[in-house]
Amino acid sequence: MTARAYLGAGDLYLAPFVGNVAGPWSGPYECNKFEIKPNVNLLEQTSKSRDGYGQVVETVALNQPADLTVDLTEVNRETLAIALLGTTIALTQASGTLAAQVVTAKAGKWAEIGKIMLTEASVTVSGGAVAASVTGAIAADVLTVSAVSSGSLSVGQVISGSGLTAGTKILEQLTGTAGGVGTYKVSISQTFASGAITGAVGGSLVNGVDYLLNARQGWIKPIAGGSVVDNQPLKVSGPYELVAGSDIRGATQAQLRVKIRLDGKNQVDDSPLFITVHEAVIAADAAFDFLGDGFGTVSMPGRMKTPAGFPAPFNVHYPTAA
Repeated sequence: MTARAYLGAGDLYLAPFVGNVAGPWSGPYECNKFEIKPNVNLLEQTSKSRDGYGQVVETVALNQPADLTVDLTEVNRETLAIALLGTTIALTQASGTLAAQVVTAKAGKWAEIGKIMLTEASVTVSGGAVAASVTGAIAADVLTVSAVSSGSLSVGQVISGSGLTAGTKILEQLTGTAGGVGTYKVSISQTFASGAITGAVGGSLVNGVDYLLNARQGWIKPIAGGSVVDNQPLKVSGPYELVAGSDIRGATQAQLRVKIRLDGKNQVDDSPLFITVHEAVIAADAAFDFLGDGFGTVSMPGRMKTPAGFPAPFNVHYPTAA
């Protein structure tokens, strides 16, 4: 280094430890801070003599672990895992097709379909009801089913019979066997003597009229005023995409051990500068704001240790051509 001033630039490389062995280098990463701070513990012996009370008789400085602070401006799945002290695993979903996947609708709430990244234009949704033939009677808004000939009743199903008010729909099962003998709340109050009742097969529903679909997350929600009622089973059919990526399981590690290399240079004279931290213990306790107004930064504060076989926790090299 021949320049009399220093203005640094550099690329950062990381090699996380797996067990007690540093893995392969990854990077380079954009970095706007690479700060090393040596620490000492100053011990002083002071006098309690009559005329020299409080004066320093002897002092000694003892080495302490050096601090390291690295701020990464390159935020990706690898550096984000560091920021969140997380463990990264593969995120996979094979492509496929839902075939009448049954989902229970929740009024005003989103329900999970079970797959993400649905192909929205190809998704179809229908009421989950199957054809049913039962014997029952209605008093006010309660249907009492005494026998089931075939199929089963379900919430949201439209029922019909001779003398039964058109458009009557099952809103809730009150008692009995699911979909069978028991009592049900219906949408229209009426009197219907015991007789044959037919439960209709669930019909097709319209996106934006009867329900909302969040295809990315694989969520569905009934629209108020549509034909879907609370707790109604829906049948969802359609393709979903092949998904690959990473799943960061956050806050699964208290610390991260990593080897660090800065491939730097002095902007003043373009002289190269290599800094190697042989092993740093990173405890990323800084918050990461996923909705910040500016660009995110991954802060990596930590301490350096001197591994076995090394004379120092870090080295700064100024290579020159021979």
